[in-house]
Amino acid sequence: MTDDPEAAKDWYAEHAGWTFTTMDMEGGSGPYNVAHLGDQPMAGIMPRPDGVPKEIPAHWLTYVAVSDVDATDKAAPTLLNGPFDVPGVGRIAVIVDAGGATVGIMTPAG
Repeated sequence: MTDDPEAAKDWYAEHAGWTFTTMDMEGGSGPYNVAHLGDQPMAGIMPRPDGVPKEIPAHWLTYVAVSDVDATDKAAPTLLNGPFDVPGVGRIAVIVDAGGATVGIMTPAG
């Protein structure tokens, strides 16, 4: 999440060799840029959504693959967002785990 997705894309293209495909996000918060290394998706870069305070800096959110997002989010101490479906990507939620870390959980599509 960044205020300057184009600068982030340029930097990762040059330094990590990533290429990007773009998909629209529901809610109008801007395009989601899927980073690829070869044919393998590696990451995503998106603009700061409305409502995210400016004092929160640009950052990465790590996602952990789980077999069932809905069951896992119910077991999490805190649910921050979701679960929701991202077409062609999977089912996602953002939680705070038992150790206090914010993490995304995801059941990949397919």
